[in-house]
Amino acid sequence: MPLPVVLAVDGGPASRGAIDYAAREAERRTGAIRIVHVLPDLVPLYLQGHSLTDHLVAHGRRIVRHAARRVATDAPGIEVETRLRHGSLVAALVQESTAAGLLVLGRESRTGLQRVLNGSVPAAVAARAHCIVVAVPSAWDPGAISGPVVVGIRDPGRSSELLGCAFIEAARRHVPVHLLHAWKLPSEYDDRIEIRTHAAEWERLSRTAMADVAAPLRAAHPDIEAEIHVVHDHPVAALRRASSATSLLIVGRPRHRLLGAHLGSTARGILHSALGPVEVIPDSYVDRDVFGDAEDHTDPA
Repeated sequence: MPLPVVLAVDGGPASRGAIDYAAREAERRTGAIRIVHVLPDLVPLYLQGHSLTDHLVAHGRRIVRHAARRVATDAPGIEVETRLRHGSLVAALVQESTAAGLLVLGRESRTGLQRVLNGSVPAAVAARAHCIVVAVPSAWDPGAISGPVVVGIRDPGRSSELLGCAFIEAARRHVPVHLLHAWKLPSEYDDRIEIRTHAAEWERLSRTAMADVAAPLRAAHPDIEAEIHVVHDHPVAALRRASSATSLLIVGRPRHRLLGAHLGSTARGILHSALGPVEVIPDSYVDRDVFGDAEDHTDPA
């Protein structure tokens, strides 16, 4: 059975864009969505004869029911399941990802401390999730942007799987694919020298490498326009600028040889600052059957 889209909701404004995005992705993919809200584990307290835990459970059920109604409005006809979980937010969502084709989370669009605090959850989940994770800004408007799918390429020689996902997403949306490679040396002095002496060579080599890895995908998807962009800039800054006019921004999550699953600084930075949806793809991701048991410690909502 195809795995559903899993949507994490918290009842706050950060979930607005994620609900709309997840509904449309479920409609495009499997026709099924699971809406999850995670309740904190608290020692029951009693106020006027009513358990605070019971109050929180009732509130959680209202949150998932509200999200389910909005999903039904956005994408009528898809199968909707709601679920409450208890415990650590990040750990619960990572467990949910074992039985998900896609995990969608919201991110507060406002700037400043609120954005930083809210952005830490998508980054923590994306670093450990077993499936593709998408973080959607709260202000995302499904009708406002129909731009290209942009994929950030760090090492073209190890990006064929990442590019494959980008072409699939572009085919779903009927939009072009833009391959973006940004480079800038850590030392300001070295960088200035490199710009003066080898900038053209950097661009030529990068374009050739990306063209080579994209060639089989271009042949397999002849109807999808693909462009290659090489820019001299910090990767996070370049990706953030590109995110203002994309339908989706895709970055990879490499496997660190010592740390295992590890979210790099570029993916973490763009999750905090992107202006549109950001999809984080684990390097080992493949379409698979359900494994693991996502039912532990859950309540139907």
